[in-house]
Amino acid sequence: MKWIREEIPLSVTRNNLDPFENFFNSQKEQEESEINVTPLTDEGIQNVDDAAVLIEKIQNSSDAHENAPYIKVTYETIPFEFISRLVEDQNYLSWIGDSQVREKFLLSKYIKEKKDIPVLLFEDFNTTGIKGNWDEHQPTLKNGDRNDYNIFFWYAGNPVEKGGSKAGGVGVGRLTFAYSSQINTFFSFSVREDKSKFFIGMSVLGKSVNTPTYDQIARYGISGSAPDGTELTKPIIDEETLKNIHKGFKLKRDFNQTGTSQIVLFPDEKLTAKTMTMNSINRYRYAFHQRRLKSMEILNYKISKEEILPTINKLSSKDHKKYKEYFKFLDECENIEQNKMFKELNFGNNDNPSKIKKDYFSKEQIEEMAKEYNTNKILGFKVPIVLEKYFEDKKAQEKKSVLIKSYYKVFLKKTALGLGMDDLMRGTMPVSDLRVLENEDAFGLVKIEDKPALEFFKMSEPPNHKKFEKTKELVNAYAKYNNQILLIKTSINSIRSIIEDTENKESITATQGFFSWSGGDDEGQSKTSTGGDETI
Repeated sequence: MKWIREEIPLSVTRNNLDPFENFFNSQKEQEESEINVTPLTDEGIQNVDDAAVLIEKIQNSSDAHENAPYIKVTYETIPFEFISRLVEDQNYLSWIGDSQVREKFLLSKYIKEKKDIPVLLFEDFNTTGIKGNWDEHQPTLKNGDRNDYNIFFWYAGNPVEKGGSKAGGVGVGRLTFAYSSQINTFFSFSVREDKSKFFIGMSVLGKSVNTPTYDQIARYGISGSAPDGTELTKPIIDEETLKNIHKGFKLKRDFNQTGTSQIVLFPDEKLTAKTMTMNSINRYRYAFHQRRLKSMEILNYKISKEEILPTINKLSSKDHKKYKEYFKFLDECENIEQNKMFKELNFGNNDNPSKIKKDYFSKEQIEEMAKEYNTNKILGFKVPIVLEKYFEDKKAQEKKSVLIKSYYKVFLKKTALGLGMDDLMRGTMPVSDLRVLENEDAFGLVKIEDKPALEFFKMSEPPNHKKFEKTKELVNAYAKYNNQILLIKTSINSIRSIIEDTENKESITATQGFFSWSGGDDEGQSKTSTGGDETI
């Protein structure tokens, strides 16, 4: 067992560009920022939520909840006597010294002083583990299935699509476990559904100054051979060795229990239990409330449908009331869906407007919406979109496009001033930077579930999955995309503005007999400034 880092073969282009530039720049920004950034919880929860999607497909609903995935995050100090066998490697230490990691000499200092090493354990339970075959060193297996093992440990970027229902898709998520380490190093211990197990290490070192032809990643495991004859890291699978590793790292998941443990060496000091807990609640509140995730424990803090409100009360009591009301709103949205109580928008000949305008409703419809909104009823809408997707006509040897109709759902409800919250969900993925009602006076929810819309909006997400934008993948796959993105970003506020504009006009009309206004130019300017709908 050793650390292995191969040089790029002579037959492969020597790329002097840095594929991990954004990764290392983000680390620098985090050091300089006063805000705690916790991508580790985001990536870990996304992986577990993907497993929840799979479990739903193979089990009935009651079993799926009982055996739903859950997460435990703990901190441990690992005795130097055990961990020195994994890190006291002269090649590895010299590579870290000639790397882009933040704390180049931290590990050497601990080794010199024979100090125990702190680790963060991010463990998921009742998941599939990391599937795939390390003996097939390709992203796709011979049977045509996706080789998750190969992609996770050998690719920056995703060479094989996960599928529309899965959360992530860009393929840089595994870097966040390295990103959470001050020396960019983590180990994985995974147990799969057939009870097969493996252990492997990964250190994202970046460019080497002394040997620029080096792979930017080093891996820990057993030395093997790649099909081209180069040295290849293979995982440790020996049962007795794995038992010692399991015990030595103080893993909480039983030795034979399915799931994956990510072991982060020297975790970033900003990864506190409180920060990770509140980040997980803030980003994944919908998933926990809907029981897509059974539970998550971060030291003494617990998150589940039953525990989430007490935990919020403990960590941020000022937010307890609005979360409580918001979760009631989400339950009411479920009732709207079950009874199919949607208002279906019709854009007429304008297939893809960039904004929902009052012109798309009759006067009677707007009055009905305002009445329901002001009596605290939930408004549910189906918003149509038309997608123009490219396909290759191999017979004609040209690129063509086809029109596909799809839709997404919007829910809106009035609430007390300052208690507003909302979520935009692409399948099970929260697109959290597009929230627009935080601390406003309304609750909102946007759900993208129809398959064509899922695929479209998934392609419009950058690696952090927090917004929609023009991406390379989107441009290559669709002829039109701007208006669809603008429409979904503005849907909640557009509908709310239509209702509130109606209320304001009624209020002004009702009070005109009680006030006198000065005439002349000022009056004309006032009418002009408040009239009409803005366009994007």
